[in-house]
Order: sequence, then structure tokens, then C-alpha cells
Amino acid sequence: TAVFDLAGGGERFILAVNKALGGLGNGVVTSNPAGIDCGPTCVNSFPAGTSITLFASVDAGEFTGWTEGPCAGSTDPSCTFTLDGNTTATAGFATQPLMITTTELPDGNVGADYTAFITSSGGFGSPDIFKIVSGRLPRGLVMDRSFGVQSTVIHGVPREVGTSTFTVQVEDQSGTATRELSITVGT
Repeated sequence: TAVFDLAGGGERFILAVNKALGGLGNGVVTSNPAGIDCGPTCVNSFPAGTSITLFASVDAGEFTGWTEGPCAGSTDPSCTFTLDGNTTATAGFATQPLMITTTELPDGNVGADYTAFITSSGGFGSPDIFKIVSGRLPRGLVMDRSFGVQSTVIHGVPREVGTSTFTVQVEDQSGTATRELSITVGT
């Protein structure tokens, strides 16, 4: 069904934009020309043949792609098409999973100052809180609960030679993630 603008004399088509939200992901969809500025769902009409560009902007999480409409399958947050009929477009937003991104820690030496950072990414809410859930750090080292928004620091002076293996857990409002790490202390 087309809409006719009796005052302007031209055929108009309806553009409906939806947002598919996963987890705590969220965003806004706007258009050029102006007319779309979406919360959860929005609709507007434009003259037939209008070249429309939709822009998906992330508020939380990540843009996962267009799942319906003229740009379905694209992960580019910018979607341009010609409006030649009533059209629905759906933009996907999702929370990136919380994860510890540090995969290994530097070695240390007995009696020497040691500092190493463990970082995380994804999730939602801050700061991320870290703790050791199994194993132990080398004697003389401690790990802070957090350092900044998505990191922690291990620091101190190692007191004995050996390798310590431990599992670090990070927690935020989205949940938890773990990673096994180790530190080798030499002489």
C-alpha cells in the first residue's frame, strides 16, 4: 500500500525500522534524509524513489548487522538503498561476551619488582572485578580487584623460584569469564 501526498502530489512509501536486541546491546538508527530516529521501532514515509541511508549507532555492546530488509546480511552500520516500495529494515545490536583477553603473563625473577596487567573486553557495566578462583600466585605477588575499567594488575616481589598456575575470573553486570594463566619465577 502506497501513501499519496495530496498536497505534494507524489507517491510515498513507508519505511519501518526495527531493532533486534541481544543481551544488553542497544543502539539508535537514524536516516539521511531525516525522518528516522529510532528507539525500539519507528516508521516514516518518504517520496517514492528516495535514496535513503540508515545509520546504526551503538549505545551499548556492538552492532551485529542488518537482519531484515534491503541490507540484510550486511555488518556495515551504514545501509543505503532506493525506496521503491514499503520497506522494513531491522538492525541488530548485542552485548559482546565478557572475556579475559590476556593470554600469557611475563616471567619474573626472585627479589625483582614484578608488574603485569590482565585485561578484559566485552560484557556490560564497570568496573570489571577480578579474582583468583583456583591455584595461586607466586609467593610475594598480589592481584588487585580492578585497575581502571577493564583490567587488573599483579604486582609485588616474587620470593621463590617456580611456576604458579592459577585461574582468574572476571565479573561484571553481564556475568563472568575465566582464564588459566601462569607465572614462572627464575633466579
